Amino acid sequence: FLAFLLRKDKDISFSELEISINKNFWEKLIKISSANLILPSVYFSLKSLNKYEIDIPTDLEIYLKEIYKINSERNRLILDQMANISNVFESNNIDYVFLKGSALIALDVNNMRNERMLGDIDILIKPCDIDNANKLLIQNGYKAKVSSEKHLTEDIYKRKHLARLTNTKFIAAVEL
Repeated sequence: FLAFLLRKDKDISFSELEISINKNFWEKLIKISSANLILPSVYFSLKSLNKYEIDIPTDLEIYLKEIYKINSERNRLILDQMANISNVFESNNIDYVFLKGSALIALDVNNMRNERMLGDIDILIKPCDIDNANKLLIQNGYKAKVSSEKHLTEDIYKRKHLARLTNTKFIAAVEL
């Protein structure tokens, strides 16, 4: 059902899926959707279905609508944070690329600006600029979850990213 629901080009009708819609169905849908951080996408897709094909329980629709609104506002704040990071890097001649979810919401691919749930902002930085980029973010109020000096002793090619950075002024963690 989720594969059907999240497809943008639904080439079969909902009735062809032969799914029994009951309380257990809705509970499983919410549990799986929540675990996979796709509740806003589920809401958006359910709303796009023909109302006559599926009847969403009122309390569930209210809940999903609220999650969707909260996520939309959160992503707006993340976009503001990304603009701040861009300004810091560009004013210091640091080449960077936003990756994964942050890139999708910035480009608003398939309405991702409202649907995609993000936990952090992933940024690709050239190895020769990574330490400078990290220091610039720290100078701008970010703090590392672990010692920011620890990464200097590790081989940059053996780790996924530097220590996760957070800033009390912003909503998302940053991973360089």
